[in-house]
Amino acid sequence: MDYSELITAIRNEDQEATRTLCLKAEEILYNYLVYSMSASDADARDAIQTMFEILIGKIQNGKEFRNPSGLLSYMLITCKNNYLNKVRRMDSEPWDRMVGEPRDAEGKADPMEVLIDEEIQAALQSCIDALPERNREFIEFFFEHPEVGADVIAERFQITDVNVWTKKHRILKKIYECVQKKL
Repeated sequence: MDYSELITAIRNEDQEATRTLCLKAEEILYNYLVYSMSASDADARDAIQTMFEILIGKIQNGKEFRNPSGLLSYMLITCKNNYLNKVRRMDSEPWDRMVGEPRDAEGKADPMEVLIDEEIQAALQSCIDALPERNREFIEFFFEHPEVGADVIAERFQITDVNVWTKKHRILKKIYECVQKKL
């Protein structure tokens, strides 16, 4: 399929055509990442979302594509690189904390670890409370309804499906950075 129509739709600010073409491409990109690269659902969606942000930004800024009919290849390569960069970053991050509460030989939680967990929880809540109201509502909705799909969230917050994952990860990054500063 020729995705050069996507360039035209973005330039003409035709949101419905852009959304339709992005969804068609997203299915192909998702399958490629999940089945060929063994990406998780979340990682595949993140890589695709990041690719669309880059692509749409370039097109809106007047970047010319020498071969518009090769746009799908560009999208595949960009998604693959986004995914591989994320995997590399994850591999290089230290895993300081274990999942679950540390316990002593009798199965009781270590009091020091409980205090640290409480400190982390307080810092986390403080950082969430410091977010702008719209972002706070958005991320709290995610926490309260983890099973809800991007389409429902997009409709509730009046954004595109494509922007749901980006917004989520940008907010989580801000929260993470805030918590790191407080600890």
